[in-house]
Amino acid sequence: MVYLAPLKYCRKGDVIMENFIPRSFIDPKNFDELNDLIGQLHLSRNNTDSVIRTFSGNSDIVKVLNKIFNDKNCVGFTFTENIDNDFFGVYVNPTITNSDLMNILVGTDEYQLDRYQVELDSKLLDMAPDYVAAYIVEDVANTMCTGAINNLRAYIDELMLKFEDNINIRNAVNSNALLIWGLKDALHKLNSMKYRIFNTEMVGLSKYAQAFNTHDSLTVCADIVKQNTVGLYAHATKPDMSLLQWIFMVYSDINGEYRNILEMLKESKPLTGSKLMKAEIDRALKALSRVSSEVLRESVEVLEEAKRMSMFKQLKQNGLRAVEDQLYEFKVRIKNCTSEDEAMFIMRNLSANLAILQDYVENTPNLSESEIARWEEDIDEYRNLRRELGTKKFMKADSFLNYDYSKLDALDNPY
Repeated sequence: MVYLAPLKYCRKGDVIMENFIPRSFIDPKNFDELNDLIGQLHLSRNNTDSVIRTFSGNSDIVKVLNKIFNDKNCVGFTFTENIDNDFFGVYVNPTITNSDLMNILVGTDEYQLDRYQVELDSKLLDMAPDYVAAYIVEDVANTMCTGAINNLRAYIDELMLKFEDNINIRNAVNSNALLIWGLKDALHKLNSMKYRIFNTEMVGLSKYAQAFNTHDSLTVCADIVKQNTVGLYAHATKPDMSLLQWIFMVYSDINGEYRNILEMLKESKPLTGSKLMKAEIDRALKALSRVSSEVLRESVEVLEEAKRMSMFKQLKQNGLRAVEDQLYEFKVRIKNCTSEDEAMFIMRNLSANLAILQDYVENTPNLSESEIARWEEDIDEYRNLRRELGTKKFMKADSFLNYDYSKLDALDNPY
């Protein structure tokens, strides 16, 4: 079941807004400027004496977004004439580097992405400019923050538990473009307003919506988005995360699944009207067809990032004792765990340590049979602890593994 991170990470009112600038520093004039620019785009598109290329405000939209979100870097704005494909709304496309990939998959520290692009669907210009501007701000705010990564990690951890699996670091390195495509798709579906239409109470709760007084506009906008969402998804109750699930099923066997992956990528491209989404698919296709030696050169960078993480340092510096000490600590913490907050933290650490331990055993040369047996015993214990945590009952009605969007409306609003 898809779920959002619990109270510690994502409460109703701070929907993933926890580390942005204080509300008192948000200048409403910046939103007015964005609104004016969207209005100019609207007029340019609807002027029969001009074409869309006459709109020269793309760079200005980038500048105003960088004023609104001044701790992030918007690197591009794209307007796409979307005539023949389904409505995609606003697409916030974060930059995910190899380093970002490893931190998302096996990191345990708070993390957020810094660079992004925004793409606007031409079908949105049927709405008033202030609705479109509010939509853009809402999606950027929800996508480019720590809570978005926490929610994504939480979903990945749940998948690993469900399938009794763990992240294979080496395979993730060799499949980095495929995984990045899947992570971006998941971030979009977990955070875009298009995929929150089944619960409009989750819309317009950020400090930006309050500072810009756009809550009501976003509520109306969400209803319009829902009317433009066709097919089975219009009646969905949660995001469709099947793409990421599929990628985690095939990424460990790129050679064996090559034809299936190639076919999936080629079939996906014409289904989207988004130029940025098409570009992501092209990157994955290019990576899939590259010579393995080029992939290996990229692998060095990704593995070096992984080796800088705490677990690798512990393995090199302290050896087996540190891992065994952590196992005991986790056993005690799980025994005394009574909240979703702590459970989410423990699950992330268990999953990350398990992935890195497995990689260490499988790829460290000259380990003796007794060393391998001892490490594998620890791996089994980690898996058992993860299962135990996954079935643990808390004082609240639902464990975090059964966490659902519908539960968020009962949480406190801190703003």
